[in-house]
Amino acid sequence: RLVDRIITIRRLFARGGDILIDAFCHDVSAPRLIPFSKGVRLYQLRTMAACENPREFLLYHVAGLAGDDQFDSAGFARVLSVVRYDLAALAFVARADFNKSDEENALMLSYVSQRCPTIDFDENEMLDYISMLVPDEQSFFEAIEIVVRQPQDIVFLFVHTFLQMMLSDGVLHENERELLAELLYLLQLEGIELNRLGLE
Repeated sequence: RLVDRIITIRRLFARGGDILIDAFCHDVSAPRLIPFSKGVRLYQLRTMAACENPREFLLYHVAGLAGDDQFDSAGFARVLSVVRYDLAALAFVARADFNKSDEENALMLSYVSQRCPTIDFDENEMLDYISMLVPDEQSFFEAIEIVVRQPQDIVFLFVHTFLQMMLSDGVLHENERELLAELLYLLQLEGIELNRLGLE
């Protein structure tokens, strides 16, 4: 049977020729995995205009892939396979003060470049992808739990970028304090000495 869902698309996966949509369903306050082959129709929530080609919308506008070989999609996919969780967490932090800035987007792009120095990718396309990221709270918590288990040099870079983004406007907002407290708690659970990360 068909159902309507108000969703935020978190990630897309390829599964046996199908597209599996990892979405947070706001109307039921729960995550869902939705196979595209199950008759998915997409509508823009603000206008209720139907997407003429929902598959194209998912691949090119949501996943950021290019349909005309504008950039090396293999390189783009390789980058996301390395930093997709990091970017989800950082993008959520960027929106914690309700004002995701160009400076914060640039900090995330710099983070990607440092994490993936040997992968060729189009920086403008990656910046476009970063700019449109709107992760939900659950994605943030899932992401930082994964990131803090990475090698310490990666954790150090992530924490440094995390703090830079929080302080980019010169103010540490209450929402940002709560996210920082959660990160510090997870770091301590992993046995990471905060003073080695400059967080004593």
